[in-house]
Amino acid sequence: LKINDNFKVIAQPGFEVELIDEGKIISFSPINFIGTKNNPIKIYSQYLTKNNGIIVINASGKSKLKFVIFKRLGNLETINWTVPGAVTFYQSPVEIINCNFEDSYSEDSLNIVRSEFKLKNSKFINSNSDAIDIDFSMGSIENIFIKNSRNDGLDLSGSKINASGISIYSSEDKALSIGEGSFLKVNGLIIDNSKVGVANKDGSEGILQNIFFKNTKIQFAGFQKKSEYPPSKTKVSNIN
Repeated sequence: LKINDNFKVIAQPGFEVELIDEGKIISFSPINFIGTKNNPIKIYSQYLTKNNGIIVINASGKSKLKFVIFKRLGNLETINWTVPGAVTFYQSPVEIINCNFEDSYSEDSLNIVRSEFKLKNSKFINSNSDAIDIDFSMGSIENIFIKNSRNDGLDLSGSKINASGISIYSSEDKALSIGEGSFLKVNGLIIDNSKVGVANKDGSEGILQNIFFKNTKIQFAGFQKKSEYPPSKTKVSNIN
């Protein structure tokens, strides 16, 4: 389903769409999917397959997602391009509140690129690779729960973000990765059962307050990975 620009794309409580046989939604208009707690919207696939996700590209208005469940989606591929996210917002502002991203079969369950965003009260469960990947964007993150990511929990590149209330459980690589000149200020971070807790690199600055670690082999790693960037800076207070 391809939607050109200058449309209003609206889904109401209880709306469901199943993406089958590499079905995908590509929209150049903002999407407004507004469900309720008792009657959410569902975008899903019955099986774990690739190339059955959703992307919003160059939308002039803000997309709004509330009480939406995205389940068993994969990254999009066309003849001309491929994106890593099961759900992607590319140069398109977005507000995501009370949404669930489950069993994603993609490199990123959610990928936000060059966009202003708000991400609040949402869960990311069983991601095939990264749960959240934010690239060259600006926004806020509040009350996010991430569990069972086969790579990173939250991966930031070239972004500026204020955050609070992030809980990350069982990431197989880094729970929180800050890179490529990012700025992150976070108050309230729980990391449990991850290989690396916080990795800060390549000219990034992290200001981290009120942090709880459990079953984490390496709590903090700070380094310069790419020669074109200076070293990273990390300021930490109140660690348990």
